[in-house]
Amino acid sequence: MRRWRSEIFALALFGGTYWQIVCLVWQVAEPWDAPLYWTVAYPLAVGVSGIVGWFLRSRGWIAGAVINLAQMPIILLNNGLGPLWAVGLLILILMTIPAASLSALAGRLAIRRQYA
Repeated sequence: MRRWRSEIFALALFGGTYWQIVCLVWQVAEPWDAPLYWTVAYPLAVGVSGIVGWFLRSRGWIAGAVINLAQMPIILLNNGLGPLWAVGLLILILMTIPAASLSALAGRLAIRRQYA
């Protein structure tokens, strides 16, 4: 149980740092306002989620979920709690589905390869 918590903490720390760097590089308050969000920042986060999912094996889906949901604390830190925070959270949850799916698939493939 302790390892599971430390994995989530490390993923949240990585995700938060990554998304804050995205905000700083493109000088925006919210990561998805970055001009290269859909072509660079988000696909890179999904790819990293898949790589981490490979190493987490059966808990691989956590990587995609935590890394992408780490955008919300950064948005709240940079913008505060605005009137559209609930809509933003819903959008983030929907955007987490591809990352969590890829990281879960990578974890399953790692397990299958281990026993092949």
